[in-house]
Amino acid sequence: MRQPHSTHLETDTVFAILSNPTDRSVVRYLCTVRETTVRELARQIATSERNDAPSEAGPTARPAVVTALHHNHLPRLDTHAVVSYDDSADNVTRGANFEEIEAFVEPLEARHVE
Repeated sequence: MRQPHSTHLETDTVFAILSNPTDRSVVRYLCTVRETTVRELARQIATSERNDAPSEAGPTARPAVVTALHHNHLPRLDTHAVVSYDDSADNVTRGANFEEIEAFVEPLEARHVE
């Protein structure tokens, strides 16, 4: 049973999400697109972790990422309304609290580029 969505992200929750590399990758990717599938998200994450071109992301890496997203990361991010995850439709979109966490990601991205 799903827990109700929070209407505001606590600072500790934001930091916990951003401290997890996979959660951070989910948020960063959704900063560039409004909607995606779990498989596309896994492909992007597997690619970024390997620093490869998308077509070179290992076939063994993607299923592991899909499983982790499906069973761990996306349900947790959905609980905090950072994403809206419909597992039956394999659809991930920005959640009601996405903008709150996006405000923290943009400065991190700028710092990462320097």
